Amino acid sequence: MLFSECFDILVLICDDPFNFRDYKVIKRINSSRNILAFSPVTIAADPFLVAKDDILYLFYEEYRYRDKGIIKMISTRDLVNWSKPKIVLEEDFHLSYPWVFQHDGQWYMIPETQAVHEVRLYKAVNDELNRFELSKTIIARGVDEQIPVIDFCDSSIVERDGMFYLFTTVCQGKENELHLYYSNNICGDYKAHPLSPLIVDDRCGRNGGALLEYKGVLYRIAQDCVGEYGKDIHLFKVENLSKTQYEETVFYEHFLTDKGLLAGHQFNFVNFRGRYVVSVDQKRRTPFLTCKLKRLFFG
Repeated sequence: MLFSECFDILVLICDDPFNFRDYKVIKRINSSRNILAFSPVTIAADPFLVAKDDILYLFYEEYRYRDKGIIKMISTRDLVNWSKPKIVLEEDFHLSYPWVFQHDGQWYMIPETQAVHEVRLYKAVNDELNRFELSKTIIARGVDEQIPVIDFCDSSIVERDGMFYLFTTVCQGKENELHLYYSNNICGDYKAHPLSPLIVDDRCGRNGGALLEYKGVLYRIAQDCVGEYGKDIHLFKVENLSKTQYEETVFYEHFLTDKGLLAGHQFNFVNFRGRYVVSVDQKRRTPFLTCKLKRLFFG
């Protein structure tokens, strides 16, 4: 029987997001469990948390077998009762990695749109954050450029001293390359950093979530793709970030598996009602019979 690579989402509550061995699972979003499902959800992943107006929002990717990824959202006020999943963004191509953030009073999303070889900035159209529309394409691959295997993947922006630094991943077919761009405006124009690509390495050349600040220190989360996709993440402390310099040091290796969790490739957290809420995804394998039949008859 054919096994499909699946991902589920866990939402945890703890006192320290970097040392959450004593955590409590407060929400699960599972991919399909029925091995006979005709169109199973094989991926519920890339979870991002937002705390706004005493409401906690969870944005994530949902992908059905041989379909395209869409962006969904659920919310809660008390960490017990959650809203029903709602589609907040869908395109005619694959979407994932729905990083949602606020800038100058406006809420934005930068999902992964590597299918169209672009980094796109979407804007929330209401205060409920339940619908987003395209605001601007901030980076795009030129028509005369070579198209990489992975292009502008898992992109995140961080602001430092009035400059906006965009981290994204490109793969030419060998190893993941972490690229860095900068601009004095969140909408661009973005210029390539002189040290870009910063890293060429499957072990840490692809983001496993947005850059996070904790107790005044900036951290980059990297997913380990050596040998397989989504096996674990590593945390790096950003020591120096400017228009001419970049330096990071290892802070925590094998972060998820060391916490007793299964393999995964995403980590995010927010402070909500005095506690830290953490979201991660976990990988598992499921033998979907319908997936095997579809491949046999439709290739």
